[in-house]
Amino acid sequence: MGQDKYKAWAEQRERARAGLLIKARNLIAAGDFDAAEKTVRAADDSLETSAALGKVYRECLRTAVAAGVRRETVEAIFRRAKRWVPYTYPEPHTQVEADNYEAGRAEDIATLERIMGHAPAPQPTPVKGGGL
Repeated sequence: MGQDKYKAWAEQRERARAGLLIKARNLIAAGDFDAAEKTVRAADDSLETSAALGKVYRECLRTAVAAGVRRETVEAIFRRAKRWVPYTYPEPHTQVEADNYEAGRAEDIATLERIMGHAPAPQPTPVKGGGL
């Protein structure tokens, strides 16, 4: 596939995904999380689609908290958003990538917790050299 054809294909795919993300946002707001996920995943099963769905959940969580939506509903959105965090990162090829992705996942979860109003639990500092 030539560069122009690839670019046209990628743009078409992005437009299709964007339309499905709007539908998913509405389904999430209605509490139909399974349908929202099926709708978006129908576009494709790519890392970009998974990351976009996670971003939609985060935006819906922020909106729900700001609107004062029932705590039970907010927590359900939080759980779904948190579930999609790992799918935002590709498989690591090196230990450096694995460490970076793990740090990114931890920050993503901390962001969701801040939106919820939770302070993230402190992480113990690893002790090098076997401890005390």
